[in-house]
Parts: sequence; structure tokens; C-alpha cells
Amino acid sequence: MSKQYKYDAFISYRHTDLDKFVAEKIHSYLEGFKLPKNVKVSKDVNKTGIKRVFRDKEELTITNNLEDPIVQALKESEYLIVICSPRTKESVWCRTEIEKFIEFHGRNRILTVLIEGEPQDSFPEELLYEMREFCVRIPMLNALRSLNLSNSVAIAVYEVFRQNDFEGLLEEGTPTTFMWEDYRI
Repeated sequence: MSKQYKYDAFISYRHTDLDKFVAEKIHSYLEGFKLPKNVKVSKDVNKTGIKRVFRDKEELTITNNLEDPIVQALKESEYLIVICSPRTKESVWCRTEIEKFIEFHGRNRILTVLIEGEPQDSFPEELLYEMREFCVRIPMLNALRSLNLSNSVAIAVYEVFRQNDFEGLLEEGTPTTFMWEDYRI
């Protein structure tokens, strides 16, 4: 039987305008996500969607000691999502959250979202670890660095399902190839 978590994910981010904006959007998209009905779920997994995501501004109660509730939420979270920008490397809180999550759950349930800068300038040292087998890179052109945020989240959610062997994700549906000649005016 798989462990039951209070939170499906914990979002770690720097409290600056852009980082906060992306964290809020991802939080909203994830909690609104429902697994398509035509996707068969593995026998040992009863999830059909993402129910609860921890983001400190939404989940924390007023307290004098912020560290205890944060550490407890990290223990009770299945995944860690780190919003990465050059500012993330400077955040003692983000780095501590990553270290604690690794201590409790290991490294293979950490998802990163690069929102600005290059990986070497934006990923905290705790994430710069030889883990290519767990990484998914969304290709982008230098001149066009931004995908629609909801598409990026969809790619990350799909990858989580794929790595957890959700049945039916790869077998159902057919790819579509557009023949641009057919659409000429």
C-alpha cells in the first residue's frame, strides 16, 4: 500500500513578484487539474487528480515559529516543486526546504520550473546533482524562452504520471501530423 500524503505537492519559491506570480498560477492549475477519464490509473494508485498543494501564503496559520509548520508540510508532501530563477539561489528558505525534502523523501520527487535565467544561474546547489535520469528538459529557443505556463505544467504533470507507470498514458491516442500544404490560403 502506498503512503498517504496530506499534500500532493509543496511549492518552494522566492517571495519576489515574478516568482510569487508563477507559484500562484502553478498552484491554481494543479489544484484544478483532473486526470482525463480515458486514462487508466494503476491498480495501486487511486488518484484521479491533484487535491491539495502546499504554498505558504495559502496554507500557513499565524504563528511565531514558521519553521515547524514548513518542515511538517514538507514531511507530508509527496512532491516538491521548486520555482527556479536567479533569485532562488539566494534564498536561505528555498535551499532549506530543498534540503529538508531530500532528507525526508530523497531526490526523485523534486520537480523544477525554470522561470528565468539559465539553469546554472538559477538552480540552487542542492539541485545541481548528477540526476539526468530524473530530468525532463522542455526545449526552447533562446529568442522564445517562454512556453505558455499551463502547457509547461501539463508537461510536468504528464512526466510525473509517466514516471509512476500510470497505465494507458502511452498506449492511447494517436499523434497528429499537420500537412501545412493543406492549410494554405
